[in-house]
Amino acid sequence: MRLRVEILAAFFVGAFALPAAAQECGGDFETWKQGVAAEAKAAGVSETGLDALEDATIDERALARDRAQGVFTQTFTEFSNR
Repeated sequence: MRLRVEILAAFFVGAFALPAAAQECGGDFETWKQGVAAEAKAAGVSETGLDALEDATIDERALARDRAQGVFTQTFTEFSNR
């Protein structure tokens, strides 16, 4: 149970980072993981939680499905006029 909490904590540290710190899409996943791990460590996530992040892998099927969503093929102007 504690491991699950630590994994969730690590996720939320990365997921709710300030928009100004957001990276462009398409970057290197390993570099992103290192950045999330550094932020999580600074936020007090334990080594157990950080170790769990090391096993995270990118899911190409999830990315393909995400990129196939029609709303993301529109320009901002097209989307905002909906």
